[in-house]
Amino acid sequence: MMRRVLLLALVCASFAVGCGDHRLTASGFARFESDDLRTGFELPMNVRIDGDAAAGGVTGSCEIEPVGDEDYAVIIDLFGGGGDEGLRSLTLRAQSDGSSSSVEARVASGTYSGDASCVVELTDVDGDEVVVDVEACTLTSGTSVATLDAHLELDGCAVVQ
Repeated sequence: MMRRVLLLALVCASFAVGCGDHRLTASGFARFESDDLRTGFELPMNVRIDGDAAAGGVTGSCEIEPVGDEDYAVIIDLFGGGGDEGLRSLTLRAQSDGSSSSVEARVASGTYSGDASCVVELTDVDGDEVVVDVEACTLTSGTSVATLDAHLELDGCAVVQ
């Protein structure tokens, strides 16, 4: 009887690992810089960002949505971690065909949006894993100008069918 209980527990545990609650983890950085502010997110290797215990207070979401027959859009939102004056949120959007991308960063002094130099490059998308790069992106908020560089690797993105 004990052997059956132990075997059943091992089978259940193996299903829980393989089929259980999938978690969103991230690695990388996002660096925001303006004349008077340097801030951003630094995410150590594979830190969970979809729960209350996120590293440095950074939480987030990632979604992959179909666009047409073979293309898809990726939407990444990161929140918190920048303190009172720091980066409060960052939204990156990109389409796999390269037709459009957008960047929006919110800091205490306002919301910055990307111009034509802001390309969110989908370096790799495999299943629910996404790697994005943003290099020397110029962001504006009124007359204020900032730059953003980011490299993010996410695992556990929601795949919308």
